[in-house]
Amino acid sequence: MRVLFKILDSIKADKDLNFFVLALINGILEDKRTRVRNIIAMEKSANATKKVEAVRILFDFLLQNNHEGQDAINQRDLAAHSLS
Repeated sequence: MRVLFKILDSIKADKDLNFFVLALINGILEDKRTRVRNIIAMEKSANATKKVEAVRILFDFLLQNNHEGQDAINQRDLAAHSLS
């Protein structure tokens, strides 16, 4: 999951890739809700190579993805659902 969040954080221009990554994150969490613990562990990690600010990445994505159109709406919905 760490790689998915890093992709979402670093690649902004590829909307198809962003949608795929958001769908994967959402699906992974929906499949087993206890995986939220993995995200919390990444957030709290003292090891810099393991630390990922997943909540910030999703929140920033929501703030920056303010484009119109159905694709943008779908991406925002996935990010918001994963964040919740």
